Amino acid sequence: MAAILALMVPVCAQARSYDEITKEVKVRNFNGIRAGNRFEVDVEKASKHALELTFPAELEEYVTAEVQSGVLVLTLDLEKAPRDIRREFNSGDWKLYAKVSCPGIESVRLSGAANMSILDRFDTQSLDIRTSGASSLKKAVFNTVGDLRIVASGASHVEMDLSGCIDNSDIECSGASNVYIIGGNYTDCVVDNSGASDVDMEEVRMKNLRISLSGASNFYVNGTADYLDVDVSGASSCKASSLIAKRARVEASGASSVTVNAKDMDLVDVSKASSVRNRR
Repeated sequence: MAAILALMVPVCAQARSYDEITKEVKVRNFNGIRAGNRFEVDVEKASKHALELTFPAELEEYVTAEVQSGVLVLTLDLEKAPRDIRREFNSGDWKLYAKVSCPGIESVRLSGAANMSILDRFDTQSLDIRTSGASSLKKAVFNTVGDLRIVASGASHVEMDLSGCIDNSDIECSGASNVYIIGGNYTDCVVDNSGASDVDMEEVRMKNLRISLSGASNFYVNGTADYLDVDVSGASSCKASSLIAKRARVEASGASSVTVNAKDMDLVDVSKASSVRNRR
């Protein structure tokens, strides 16, 4: 029996192997990227737009890449594929890779366990990021961003490194998603957390920061702020003791908790079961 099993193992391993195809795809100019279906996407800064795809040979007729309204759309349509191909892809062994080159980027849409890394530092007038499912923007490096919007839902992940000025920023995080941002000088920043989501912002400089938390969500921030507005409910938690603020306004209900570090603090409405502390 042991000999039979020893012979069977290489056969099984061989059945899971596959040949990869790498090809360059001609694309029109674009300023946004949308990907799903477990695509692994690397984005690099270049003077011209370019795309290189790598995928199993069996998936060649089902992989598509086209520019729609200025957005590069990467898709895998297995609706008409044979059952064995769908089964192999769903097993998780087959990988889809995309190497994207472009001079600028203004929007990112990720879903269906897709992953993206923005390898070089970009500048942009506006940036719109939306992630869902189990997708992940593993790395995104930007200098100046005029307007920033992040919407993370499901169990998605967003990680950003910002070094310049951000005029208006709006961050929405829900489900079991998490957003991590380091750096940036913000004029007006609004954070809205719900569900079991987490948002961390480190080494930031804020003029106005408004935070709304509900459910079992969490928010952590360090840096400086002129004005901090906190509204928390449920079992949510706001940890802003490392954010040196000139003034803070706090409203807390349910069993929520808030910790701030403000020279002046206004308590608007605090329930008996909630906790509010000022470290100043």
